[in-house]
Formats: sequence, C-alpha cells, structure tokens
Amino acid sequence: MSLPTQLPTFIPIDEATWSREAQRLRDFLKRLERHLEGDAALRIYGSAAVTFYTTADREPSHMTEDIDVGHPGTLGPELQRAFQQAKAEGADISLHLRPPGLWLAANDWPDHCIDISRPLQLNSLLIILMHPYDLIISKMVRWNERDAADVELLQSRFTCEPSVFGARLNQAVHSSMVTDWQKEQLADILEEIFVDETELQSAREAATSLIF
Repeated sequence: MSLPTQLPTFIPIDEATWSREAQRLRDFLKRLERHLEGDAALRIYGSAAVTFYTTADREPSHMTEDIDVGHPGTLGPELQRAFQQAKAEGADISLHLRPPGLWLAANDWPDHCIDISRPLQLNSLLIILMHPYDLIISKMVRWNERDAADVELLQSRFTCEPSVFGARLNQAVHSSMVTDWQKEQLADILEEIFVDETELQSAREAATSLIF
C-alpha cells in the first residue's frame, strides 16, 4: 500500500538546534562509518528512529543504549568489523539486530523507509528509518509507558491519516503472528492513538482484523 513519502523536514541543517541525544547517535554512526572499507546500510527502528524523527526537540523523552536494526538478513561482516573497532575506541552504543517477523510490521516495511544519510552527513553508511506509520505500529504490541511517549512525540511531528494508518495496521496484523488477545489489545491502543471519535472510527473501519 502507499504511505506518505513527502514528510516535512525534520532534521534541521543547523546541528546546534539538534537534541543532545540526536547528536550523540549521529556521532556514533559517523564513527562507525570511519571504520567501513565499503558501503553499508542500516534500517533503523525503535527509539533511535524516534530520536532522529524528532531531532529538533531539544530535550528528548529518554536516551537509548542501543540502536535497533531491522535490516533483512544480518549486519554482515563489514559492519560487524566496523562496530567492533568503534567499540574498542570506547563507543557506548550497541547495534541490536532483530530479524524480520519478531515485531509487528507489514512484510514490505523496508520498501517504505526514509533515507536520512544526507542530513547526517554520511556517505558510505546509508541510514534509513522505518516509516513513521510503521514505527508507531511496531510499538503497539509491547506498548509500555516509553512506547506511548514515543508515539505521542511522533504524532506531534507527523499527521497520521486514520484510514491509511488503520489499513497499514491491518496489513501488519496479517503479516505477523498475532493472537486474538493481542488483536483486542491493539484495538484498545488504537483508542489512545486516535482520541477524536471521527478519526478513531475511520481507523477502525480500515483495521478490519482487530477485535473491537
């Protein structure tokens, strides 16, 4: 399905306006790039992706100790070698690889990622973020206080069209191992994401797999 691709500018050119957390994560990725001998790519989701999407928020809700990577396959020997060298230099951030299928996401989520390599001033290391819609959906199974805060932060930056989101959530449910109990929980969480009754109804009509 089609997701919005024309996202508003979310990484300001002036790095002085970035949050400290965004600068810290970017510095780690630049250090990683310095140790690469060829090109490599990371598809990032989780709190690190939220941090980059909300770079202009000077005080992020929390810091992260690792960068969640959902790259299909493995990190590969080149990235593993670069990471070990960065770690030997004192890097305090880890790369956390979770293979596809271990979180709630549509099968084609890699096709909708957003490339942020240029504003991060990276050349050989391609950094692509999980699309905001998919990022919100990926947080809906665990849904603790931190996940809710991340989603609220994303919603403050990006408008989520209810019917498109509901259809995307429906696609993710079909692509993942989701129990009936989880479908009920997802339906409840949908009420927290869309508090407006009209928007909620629109999202519900599109998310036909959920149990309301």
